[in-house]
Amino acid sequence: AKNLYGNWNKIVEYDWNVNYYFLTYSFVLLIVGSILIALGWNLILRMLGGRLAHKRALKIYFITDLAKYVPGKVWTMVGKVYLCAKEGIPIARTSASVVILPLMQVVSGTLMFLVSLPFWTKTSGFMNNLYP
Repeated sequence: AKNLYGNWNKIVEYDWNVNYYFLTYSFVLLIVGSILIALGWNLILRMLGGRLAHKRALKIYFITDLAKYVPGKVWTMVGKVYLCAKEGIPIARTSASVVILPLMQVVSGTLMFLVSLPFWTKTSGFMNNLYP
């Protein structure tokens, strides 16, 4: 906040060039992606034997996701376990689901990276740092 306050004049004077098409498109993708991740968590929970309606799962996922901004990094998981326990889902099943989801995200991200690797070119900024 101190840095923001100290550089406020630079921020105000900066020539902001916002492409509203891309801003809107990225926001829509963010919302769709978040919903798909939440439904994916519910699918994992169902595969482990927990039963939540999709609407209820979305509510639990997004309410507890706000806890990621609280220091400690565990409150999102603790919140899911607590709210699912109130819905009658065993703690062990919910705990397993909140551990499996990030593992699947890492695996899927790695696979996407590997699949996209052949399409990278030497002219991309990242690849220039790899070649002598």
